[in-house]
Amino acid sequence: MSDELSITVIIPVLHEAASINGAIDNIRTIEGGNAAEIIVVDGDESKDTISTMKKKDVIKLSSKKGRSHQMNEGAKDVNGDVLLFLHADTKLPSTALKEIRDALKDPSVVGGGFHLRFDPSNPYLGLIELLNVPRVNITRIPYGDHAIFMRRNVFKELGGYSDVLFMEDVELMRRVRKKKMKIAILKGPVLTSSRRFRDDGYLKHSVRFFFFHLIYWLGASTEWMGRHYKK
Repeated sequence: MSDELSITVIIPVLHEAASINGAIDNIRTIEGGNAAEIIVVDGDESKDTISTMKKKDVIKLSSKKGRSHQMNEGAKDVNGDVLLFLHADTKLPSTALKEIRDALKDPSVVGGGFHLRFDPSNPYLGLIELLNVPRVNITRIPYGDHAIFMRRNVFKELGGYSDVLFMEDVELMRRVRKKKMKIAILKGPVLTSSRRFRDDGYLKHSVRFFFFHLIYWLGASTEWMGRHYKK
């Protein structure tokens, strides 16, 4: 029997019919991906995303809307030693699962995330990618599109994601930091879609992103931010 840590990939989705099958194919084709447990949690009542899924070896769940609710629902009854929370528009590098297992060979490491690149990229996004490297290396707080992973027992011990409408990823990692647990930032990188920049406008999206993150760190209500920040 293998002594490798088993990994469960949890994908929260909302109207992701166009990308979900490609996301699952990406997981299955990376190194060790065929052995990973995959759980897709649909936050829409119509289940319009999971109804389009072609793969039969994927667990399909539904919950009320909200990434924190969806990811907690997906993490309830899993087989994996490690939980990997993945956005449907984020692609893992071929060595992702190996990188995670290698990082967790250090018993003091409880979880982490990857460096990221945008797909497609351009000089403007390349600058954001470059600036993001020292941010995540210094703060040790990866965002959700960095493909956050965590030991299952630690996630349960922390009580999972908090019931917030916004910044659930940062809030979780801040709790990890407060407990002085070790977070690994892996080379990767993961590729995350740049569609929000393209659809909203590069400068507009950047300004809104940094404004909401600033007021979060200043203590603004996550409920208010969740209502006003376009997901």
